[in-house]
Amino acid sequence: MDNKIWTEELIELFLTLSNEVSNKFWAANVPPSEAIDEGSSAQERKTYVVAKYREGKYRRYHPLFGNQQELNKALCVAVTTSDLTETQSLVFCGADISCTCGDQFFSQPLDLAQQARQKLQEEFLRQNRTSGGGSCLYS
Repeated sequence: MDNKIWTEELIELFLTLSNEVSNKFWAANVPPSEAIDEGSSAQERKTYVVAKYREGKYRRYHPLFGNQQELNKALCVAVTTSDLTETQSLVFCGADISCTCGDQFFSQPLDLAQQARQKLQEEFLRQNRTSGGGSCLYS
């Protein structure tokens, strides 16, 4: 493997956010009529994957979904912990990775994760820096 791409943190991130863990978020609300199985056609699989990941159709919505300020505030707290599933849920329900966290020295989620020495949170934020919602501030 190319060690410039596959860092130790990235490999650990993939292992931590395994298919099983990620599906609890991305496939939490798949109706039986839209589920795929080993007999599904290539087109059915493509439709499902697009709906699941691009549209977020089946995801488990975070309780703060729709409240940008509270999503961002919760993200600033979550990145200082080891709870990657909470961070995943917040980011993919609209929290802004580039939001301002209100701390004079550690002003964004990535800064807070670094300060808290949460390497996997840092890696998750780097890998998903184009995801998330608007750029709301909170103080």
